Amino acid sequence: MFLENFKSFIKYYGKGRYFKLTGFTIMSLIAGFLEFIGVALIYPFIMLIIQPDFIDLSKYIKIDNTVMSGLLVGLCVLLIFIFKNIFIILNIYLQGRFVMNWKHSIVSRFMGYFLYAPYKDTMKISPSDKIYTLETLVNQVLDSFVLRIMNLFTNVIIISMIVLLLLIKFPIPALITIVFISIAGLVQNKYFKSRIAKIAEEIVPKSKEYQNSLLQNVNNIKEIKILSSENIFYENYVKASKTLKNTQVYHTFYCSIPPYIIEILVVSSLILISYIISTQNINSNSNLIASFAIVGAALFRVA
Repeated sequence: MFLENFKSFIKYYGKGRYFKLTGFTIMSLIAGFLEFIGVALIYPFIMLIIQPDFIDLSKYIKIDNTVMSGLLVGLCVLLIFIFKNIFIILNIYLQGRFVMNWKHSIVSRFMGYFLYAPYKDTMKISPSDKIYTLETLVNQVLDSFVLRIMNLFTNVIIISMIVLLLLIKFPIPALITIVFISIAGLVQNKYFKSRIAKIAEEIVPKSKEYQNSLLQNVNNIKEIKILSSENIFYENYVKASKTLKNTQVYHTFYCSIPPYIIEILVVSSLILISYIISTQNINSNSNLIASFAIVGAALFRVA
């Protein structure tokens, strides 16, 4: 249903943007690959610090000093992480610009309809509904729907690359990580997502009611004064405002809970994975520390 709605939205409002959407898909693949390389290099870096003869780089480059070998690998890790983060930040900026221009295009189309449509048709839409469409609805759709799908796609690729790395190097911790991702997704989809969606549906009519009351009070002050009905309009506005704000509080509250649930799952998974790695590398402290480093980095990156 979610993807079907996205396809329908792209069909009606995404003409001329397919090329850029494809470009963001390619950038997401590159970001996932850089994430894979960055996390993968943590293991040899830690091993070179603890066990300098772990890799003999003198076969490939003219370096005889094992300390310099460790520093060289560490520098490579640092440069990859810097480049990766700059690339992802650039991707976020370009996505933001892309969505902003998309908003402008859609809002302009709606405004054009309101202005150029026959008077009889445009009068069927209340001023509050027009303002809600132009100022709220378009922003919600692009920010909470389209941009989230684009970010979701990027994150799915990154998570897939990290899990692939763990499957290659640490199969059992990788399976635990997959279970952790599944539980986190299940908790969010089964409870928080449905609850947030229900509250979001409640916000729509309450937001319209609030905007309608606001417009009435601002645009009809003269009539309100003549009728001496200030108390009625004031109480209606206060009631609409309070109802909307209370609903928004619950929406913000439920949106802020998932990260703390994920944190509990991360710590639990990390403890279990640490125990497994400890039993597998009980005779090798260097492998133990390096394994902790790469699994810890991968798990928290997934979180």
